[in-house]
Amino acid sequence: MILDASVTSKYTRVEFDADKKEYEIRPVDQYGVVASIRFQDGAVKEAGVNGCFVEDVLAVAIHRLQALDRGLPSHYNEVAVRHLFAAQGALNARTAERLERGVAGTSKK
Repeated sequence: MILDASVTSKYTRVEFDADKKEYEIRPVDQYGVVASIRFQDGAVKEAGVNGCFVEDVLAVAIHRLQALDRGLPSHYNEVAVRHLFAAQGALNARTAERLERGVAGTSKK
């Protein structure tokens, strides 16, 4: 799978195949996969739902940071969550605009 890799923390790295829209999170100093993500490939109306969306990953990250912040409150967690909510808002606005134009779920621009 390794077409590109990025160390994302002291403990993990992300390997990805952008063509296949697949990502694997692996320990830096061990073998195996601790998580994998497969993104939607193609427009839903044309290919059906076959993967997750960026919005899904943002929702998971927000939930996780909020849970961490309940146990170990941090200004940095709050800032990160605020930015993730901003990203969600931008994507929701994009979807609303595509719905208004009648092209949501298609590969039309």
